[in-house]
Amino acid sequence: LGPFEPHPKNPVKSNARGTRPAGAMFWHEGSLYRPTQDCSRVYGEAVVLQRVDELSEHSFRETEVTSITPDQRSEARRMHTLNSATGLRVMDVLRWIAK
Repeated sequence: LGPFEPHPKNPVKSNARGTRPAGAMFWHEGSLYRPTQDCSRVYGEAVVLQRVDELSEHSFRETEVTSITPDQRSEARRMHTLNSATGLRVMDVLRWIAK
């Protein structure tokens, strides 16, 4: 809820795969996860889930757990957001539809 201040080691992470946010952080089975975007080849390559292993005033560490890639069978080509609310999960996906 704020006020927010930059982390003392900011930026705590900097790369094209797994730095840019892809939705709100969430708890699952006692662990905190941070959805991130994989833009290493193209924007929306995949959504990468990072497990936050350590987050304190002086330290930050996370581990890549899995990558969610577009499903070619559903005509999805790019994705960059994963969010959820009670009983609802939402992904922002770009689809190419043949005419």
